[in-house]
Amino acid sequence: MEIAALLEPDIPMMLSSLGAARLAAGDGAGAEAALRRTLVLEPRHAPARDRLIRLLEDADRFSEAVAERSREPQLPDAPAYRDAFAKSGQVGYRAVGHEALRAVATQLEPRVVELQAGQAPTANEIFSPPIVRLVALYAQLGDWKRVRSWRLAGAAARPALARWFDSIPELQPPARRASRLDAVEGLR
Repeated sequence: MEIAALLEPDIPMMLSSLGAARLAAGDGAGAEAALRRTLVLEPRHAPARDRLIRLLEDADRFSEAVAERSREPQLPDAPAYRDAFAKSGQVGYRAVGHEALRAVATQLEPRVVELQAGQAPTANEIFSPPIVRLVALYAQLGDWKRVRSWRLAGAAARPALARWFDSIPELQPPARRASRLDAVEGLR
C-alpha cells in the first residue's frame, strides 16, 4: 500500500487503504496521516472518515471525534454525539455510540440470515460479506456470545472467512489490541 500510495498520491482509495493497512499494523500516527490526507482529497470519503473517527475514539480523543463528525459535510449523527459529549462527556459519547452500533447490528442481522438461507448476494456483499461486519459490530459491543455464534456460522458456510475474521482488530488477542492502542495513544 505504501508503494501504491506513492505511485498514486491523488487517489483517495489508495490513501484510505494505506490508512487501513497502517491501522492493522499498529501504526496509529501513520494511519491518521493517511486518513487525513484522504479526507483533504475527498471530504466525503466514508471509509476514511469512519476509520479516522474510530482511531480518535480508541485514543479517547472524543472532542476531536465530535469535530470530525461535525465538519462539512456533517454526518447525520453529529448532533447526537455533540450533545451527548457536551452533556456527559466521554460516557455520553460512548452511550450514543453503543446505541448506534446496536441499531446497525439489528438491521444487518436479517440480511445475514437471508444470505445464509441461500438468497443471492449483491456484488458488494460478495466482496464485503455482511457477516464480517456483523461479527465486528458485536465485538465492538462486547457481545462475545454473538461474536462466537456468527463467526462459527460464517466460517462454516464459507471457510475462507475464517482468515478474514482473524484480521478483525476487535478479535485480536488482548496483547495485540493493546499494542495497537499504545500506538494510537502516542498520537496525543
